[in-house]
Amino acid sequence: MPRIERFRLFVPFTSILLISNYAYSSPWIEASDPFLRSSMVALSDGAVLNGVTSTFPLRWSAVTGDENFVDTSDDLNTEFAHFNYTLQTARLNRGNRRFAMSGGNKTLDNGWFADLERDKWAVEASYEHLANSYALRLNSSYLEHTNDTELSFKDSYIALNAGRALLDVSMIPRWWGHGWNHSLILATSGNDLDAGLSWIGDNLFLGVWSLNIVTSKLEGLDYDYRTSMRYASKLNSWLELGLTQHYWFEANTNHVAKNQKQSAVDIKLTLPKVHNVQHGLYAEVASAQKDNSLGAYLIGWSGHKPIFNSSLRLAVEYQSVASEERKLIVSEGIDNYLQSSYLNESSWSLSSYLQLANDHQVSAIVSTKTLLSDKNDRQEQYQLAYQLPALQGRVKLSADYINRDINDSEMVFGSRYEFRF
Repeated sequence: MPRIERFRLFVPFTSILLISNYAYSSPWIEASDPFLRSSMVALSDGAVLNGVTSTFPLRWSAVTGDENFVDTSDDLNTEFAHFNYTLQTARLNRGNRRFAMSGGNKTLDNGWFADLERDKWAVEASYEHLANSYALRLNSSYLEHTNDTELSFKDSYIALNAGRALLDVSMIPRWWGHGWNHSLILATSGNDLDAGLSWIGDNLFLGVWSLNIVTSKLEGLDYDYRTSMRYASKLNSWLELGLTQHYWFEANTNHVAKNQKQSAVDIKLTLPKVHNVQHGLYAEVASAQKDNSLGAYLIGWSGHKPIFNSSLRLAVEYQSVASEERKLIVSEGIDNYLQSSYLNESSWSLSSYLQLANDHQVSAIVSTKTLLSDKNDRQEQYQLAYQLPALQGRVKLSADYINRDINDSEMVFGSRYEFRF
């Protein structure tokens, strides 16, 4: 039976009707929707999908290939409906034209999945097309970020598909790793121009695996280029492993080294259900930049529970820098080239994502971090965000309260309207 027919058999038609026209045509699951990611991870932890879940943008074929799908249980019907609707939207080129407006009282750089950095305001329009052998999106936006207005083409891409291989030139966000509010591997906002090659495969010993090689023309950093290679593998139903190597070159200032490099390893263990809660542990470690040793580590726990026709995900994370690396960075400083959460001396977060049956979505995040500096600046942040279908599109409202050690606190409000047709 074809894969698409198997999908339809296991998805209640009534659940699909509850999902608004917010999904989009794309060859990837992009680093822009934590709720879609939550549904996908739930299906993976429940052994419904079998593929890599830690490399965004994540190719659909990496998790929905003919050998990567098994029957779902009634407990995950809502998550399955959400995932399948978005997949079919991509396959059928629905919602491939978009208009969006966003604005707030100031810019905000959070460094979180799907909320890496926020412009003060932006107006966007895009067209997207997905075919068997290629896909493209042209996105143009007029925005203000750091008191300057500009025309930007970020979120644009062109990709050529050759079966297991995919070649792309793009300006889209990338998020590598299992964290929800931290990534020691890679977290970019889409301002860089990337040329990427990805290859997916599966065999008895390596499981389902993917290899990504990306060379980026960097924007606003001390190096003009970075080449990154990532290998990730779902070895079996309970173990996922990732290996990453970065190499920065072509320094554009005199005070930095000729090149830099960094290695990172990440792992996820899916644990047995407890009281119908799917959950797992994950960890990331990154090599030091001032020493040939361990630089920083991240440990986290994430759990998911279906609640009637809704679903709830919680994630708790802690990140810290090794003591020797901390001393060297504070005393000697560090160049501006890392695109990750590496430069937090210590940080923890608690995040929650609630998807309601009527397609309303609520997220709440609490984060505390101490920055790597001689002042040991400490910051607490509380965010509440609410998304709902409205005005034939999608509306998102958010509020962030930020409290700093220097007796400085502020409220940052944001809003976004998106219409697809």
